[in-house]
Amino acid sequence: MKHIYSLFLFFFILSFVCCEKPVIDDSENKKENNDKVNGSTSTGNNGDNGGWANGDGKNDTEWVSTDTVDVYTFKNHVFEGPICVKGYIVGCATSTGGYKYFFDSPYESSTSILIADDKNEKSKSNVIAIQLKNGSKIRRDLNLVDNPGNIQRLVAIYGYQTKYMKMTGMKEILSYELK
Repeated sequence: MKHIYSLFLFFFILSFVCCEKPVIDDSENKKENNDKVNGSTSTGNNGDNGGWANGDGKNDTEWVSTDTVDVYTFKNHVFEGPICVKGYIVGCATSTGGYKYFFDSPYESSTSILIADDKNEKSKSNVIAIQLKNGSKIRRDLNLVDNPGNIQRLVAIYGYQTKYMKMTGMKEILSYELK
């Protein structure tokens, strides 16, 4: 009886050790997302990505940690490490006196900017919030109170994804580029 029990236990353990993880071919989904990242679509701009980093116009299907993503992709994926997101500055937000979002001047907060894929975006559900830390160069350069001309300008922000202003955003910024 001991041998039957031992044999059963052996096969039971062996069944877990020998199992492979299932492989799901998600290449079509990755290609679709990467097309958005690189700025190419089936209606086509011939792979032109506007000269952004990692956008050589090829529709590679592998993500790399240094890829530049659009706001939609940034909002709908979880990124563990630093990531670069590009979008248009469309407003600002503040948590003083309750959360308020400003898409039109006068802009009343220099603590953050809101960026979106569409430079005319006015919906809170289509933007991400970027924290502009007090005394930082990024605040001096990007806030809309002191720089109202930045509205609708393209910006690339490299940093860590987190929640900010009750939405997906960035607080820890490593670098940025204003176009």
